[in-house]
Amino acid sequence: MATLSRADIATVLNLLFADEIYEQSRRDIVALHFLEVKDDANATCTWRVKFDARTAGGPYAEGADMADGDFDANSRVQASLNWAQYRKGAKVSGLAQAISQANGATAMNGDVFMEEIRDAVDALALELGGDLYGGNPAASPVELAGAALAIDGTAGTFAGIASGTYGDWIAIEDTTTEAALSKQVIREKLLIPVKQAGGYRPDVVTVADDIWENVVALADEGVGDVKEITVNGQTVNIIAMTGCTGVYIDGVPFINDRHATAGTMYAWNFRFVHVKQVPAIPRSAANPARLVANIKALTGVDITVEDVEARLRKMNGRLQPVIEILAQTGDAYKAMVKWYGQIAWAKRNAFGKLTVT
Repeated sequence: MATLSRADIATVLNLLFADEIYEQSRRDIVALHFLEVKDDANATCTWRVKFDARTAGGPYAEGADMADGDFDANSRVQASLNWAQYRKGAKVSGLAQAISQANGATAMNGDVFMEEIRDAVDALALELGGDLYGGNPAASPVELAGAALAIDGTAGTFAGIASGTYGDWIAIEDTTTEAALSKQVIREKLLIPVKQAGGYRPDVVTVADDIWENVVALADEGVGDVKEITVNGQTVNIIAMTGCTGVYIDGVPFINDRHATAGTMYAWNFRFVHVKQVPAIPRSAANPARLVANIKALTGVDITVEDVEARLRKMNGRLQPVIEILAQTGDAYKAMVKWYGQIAWAKRNAFGKLTVT
């Protein structure tokens, strides 16, 4: 039997632990449960933004033909950001690993190295959760384009597009005091402005820990807590998946997210934002027949080609950090959990934030 390369081992581990890595990487990131994930292969993160520019047409006389002046189109502009790269490390000594295996641990059960990898996935999730709000794509190294910058009412340039040129390229932003906070204030300073600017009521409003109890006190009477949310045609059980709680205000779900910026409520329309990622292990490079042989060699477990193909299909369209086994340069085992991606905001005026001071 040929010796497995580090790349072979990494591919096997990512396939076997794909579901576990996926669940761990999302379990503490409330807002990411609602964002669509799209794979990308471009050198930079780019996406199309559409601005309303249609003014032609309208009432016409019976039987009249379309004239040239009756035709126009919306403006389509390309947004662009650099990719963000995130990683966490896992390392155990040769002695610790030997003791673990001597006590019957396997890669699938109790292995100390795999436990460190799981902890690295967990730490990466926390990093992404924070930067989903506080990330700065202009930082060095590049971070996610977080909501605090993307959902902003200040004129300027974001993702290469200037709000001075395109007036819709700006979000709703307002402030209130804790003493003045009321359902009417939330309605007038957040929910209604977002609807008027972008044309849609918010799907969800995420709320920071420090003002959550203030929001709970304003919940709609006679309505139960938020348990499930339907976003982009899919139902998410927020309690089961995130452990977070939610209430309704004016029929809009408000959800506690500990990663949200302190003192801030964020209104989201998830049809206008998504995650873009560059798969660190290309799906096309994973040969099912080779994976079957490698899984058998590494774990002793027999698995069919059909099962491997099903697992590979399941990895498509979801946020998936990957495990990379690093070269052993001494008496220690090392791995890196990494992810390449960015947040694509397609319609900034469909979002809003209300800061409570």
